[in-house]
Amino acid sequence: MKFAAAITVCVMMTAVAGRAQQPTLDQVLAKMDANFEAYRHAVPSLSADEHVKLGMSVRDDQGSRNGETTTDAVVSLRSTQVGSAALLVESRTVKMVDKKPATSDGDVAGPDAVGGVFSYARSFFSPEMKKCFDYKLEVNGKWNKQPAVVVDYTLKAGLPFDADCPVKEASQGRAYLDPVTLEIERVEQKVTHHRVAPGDYSGMLDASSGPSVHGAGAPMGGSMAGKAAAMADSSVRVSSGTYGGWTWSVDYAPVTLGGQTLWLPKSASSATSTSSGKLMSWNSVVTYSNYQMVK
Repeated sequence: MKFAAAITVCVMMTAVAGRAQQPTLDQVLAKMDANFEAYRHAVPSLSADEHVKLGMSVRDDQGSRNGETTTDAVVSLRSTQVGSAALLVESRTVKMVDKKPATSDGDVAGPDAVGGVFSYARSFFSPEMKKCFDYKLEVNGKWNKQPAVVVDYTLKAGLPFDADCPVKEASQGRAYLDPVTLEIERVEQKVTHHRVAPGDYSGMLDASSGPSVHGAGAPMGGSMAGKAAAMADSSVRVSSGTYGGWTWSVDYAPVTLGGQTLWLPKSASSATSTSSGKLMSWNSVVTYSNYQMVK
């Protein structure tokens, strides 16, 4: 049925009497879902180089402190068949931290590190997801000054907490689609009241701008003096119940592997900030390259 829907949309997008007949929202969602299903079954096990630039800043009555680090990793995607379903398992091995060999395979991560770019970010669009989201279609949109089909989505209000939806927090976003294939070129999301993951992120600050210690999830070190100072200063910690804003995006581009063309992540970004008390923010920019098939 999904492939039949795909054929229908392709017909709808074909020029008729010199003009392209505009597809309906249901046809676009059906084609997006069919594209995703075809992708999950077609994608081989693969690897790619991943470069992450991660920054953090703290602003309070003591002034401003900043930190930045980079990681280079190999991200692996393994396709696993479970019954009729194709599941994609994502993992990564960190090779370099700040251009030096990594001492562990742990990620250098803020509270909302970029992840799930190969499957999760594409799971918001299908006819079945109408139970979770309100959609709005713009067939004559633009992306990078080029024609694009745009689908806006907003999480429905009043959903039960156990609703089978990809997100729980009130969120909204949009997807920009290639107007011919209806493949996703970019998907983005904004959460205005987001629970920031608690933890000690002091290890993400530069020693020159303030305390620098080994923070949770951040494999980099600092001096004992810096550690003592950070232990006495809670400004680099996020306590439970802290809320703020969170935005993320993923950009996709066609990649040829094994004689087939797949739309795979090209870049991604994430930004989180607290909205009360001491102001803290994190941002990450991720790029993917050198895709290879893995046997």
